[in-house]
Amino acid sequence: MKEPAHSSGAINCSLACILRVTLPVLFSFLSNSLLYSIDRWILAGYSLDAMNAASISGGLTVVFTMIPIGIAGTAEVFVGQYNGKREFHKLAAPVWQMLYLSLLLELFFLPIAYFSDSLNLLPARYLQDGVEYQRILLAFGSLPSANMALSAFFIGQGRVAVITAAVLLGALVNVVLDYLFIFGWKGIPPLGCQGAAVATVMATAVQVGFLAGLFFSKRHRTLYGTFKNRKYNPTLVLGCIKIGAPASLANLLTMLAWYLVQCAVSNISQEMATIYNVSLTIWALFAFVGDGLNKSVATFSSNMIGQRDLPSIRVTCRTFVILALVLESFVAAFLTLAPEKALTLFHFPLDNSGMTQEIRIVFLLMSTSIVLESMISIFWGILMSGGDSKYPTIVSQTCLWIGVMLPVGILCLRGQLDSVTFVYLLDALRAVPCLFLLYRRYKSLAWYNKIV
Repeated sequence: MKEPAHSSGAINCSLACILRVTLPVLFSFLSNSLLYSIDRWILAGYSLDAMNAASISGGLTVVFTMIPIGIAGTAEVFVGQYNGKREFHKLAAPVWQMLYLSLLLELFFLPIAYFSDSLNLLPARYLQDGVEYQRILLAFGSLPSANMALSAFFIGQGRVAVITAAVLLGALVNVVLDYLFIFGWKGIPPLGCQGAAVATVMATAVQVGFLAGLFFSKRHRTLYGTFKNRKYNPTLVLGCIKIGAPASLANLLTMLAWYLVQCAVSNISQEMATIYNVSLTIWALFAFVGDGLNKSVATFSSNMIGQRDLPSIRVTCRTFVILALVLESFVAAFLTLAPEKALTLFHFPLDNSGMTQEIRIVFLLMSTSIVLESMISIFWGILMSGGDSKYPTIVSQTCLWIGVMLPVGILCLRGQLDSVTFVYLLDALRAVPCLFLLYRRYKSLAWYNKIV
């Protein structure tokens, strides 16, 4: 087979190369959060109750889809390692395995969608809209993981600019369809939350179709055998599950924890529900930076592990830390210096001075959490590239459930949970020991010595 002309089989750790790879990866992770955020932003103009319903039920949807998405994304680790070892004929195999897994999991999502009216903690006022929203999303729950699997083929090679186009295409389709289905147009009645869910599913399907068209293009079939290398490989499937399951389980437990907090807060009052759901939606819109950095640094690190190049991994880690601080500083500046701009996007009632003041403090704490989470994501990505995924999973969940969920649960049971600010303060505090412990693990080189 002729070697691809575009690739030397390795990724260097220069800033230019890191930016060229990382920015599209950030866009790939922006796609999932952007579609949900667009839904809630446009729904806020339709009804704040509809926005709250979509936010809460969307949180439960993410809980169910988190593990498949995380495991499917792990295909990029194998793609990266094969690319680093110049075994180009193997690049398509892990992608196929994750596509098979995504298709199989539809047998799980369909019954979950059918019984979604019994599988939620929605407050009564949001029940009808919320169930409609989550039922449609869960019925097509395999689409996000299929999207991640196809993205892994491009991300793992370090040539993922196409992801940017896919994200922009999906966002454009979602915006147009959201306005069409939420508010109605001509013969189409206004569908509210149900219309937002239909728009998100269709936009995700467009992204999957776009990436699949490129994956199966004549050029990729010739260079990588993207069609003929479709044989089921249980070893690869188990490898992806072994690496991806711990981190995915951690993400699931994380999302479950925040879903429980969201339901607890939303059941207290409509005012607290609105504060929390607006802040959570804005957080989700910017939190993609941490997820993108995690996968991007894992791509670089897995390639360099394949080349046995530890010094380059260290240089790459430092570069990513600097890049994260620069990116997150813009996020923090926007949230803390211009909070009214963010609030007006969600038709937030700025005339309520008490709510506005509290959410300003929430934005400040949220910005701190986002910066710390991006640091955690970088060290987690490096550990994961060496197959060391259990340790960060245990550390992150211990810090979350003891540092946040335990005190929130106690206050909730006592009927003393009356501030969204307190929840975000706990979140910022629990990130500090988590970051410290992952950094210590990175410095120990246990993750590298295990592979080499």
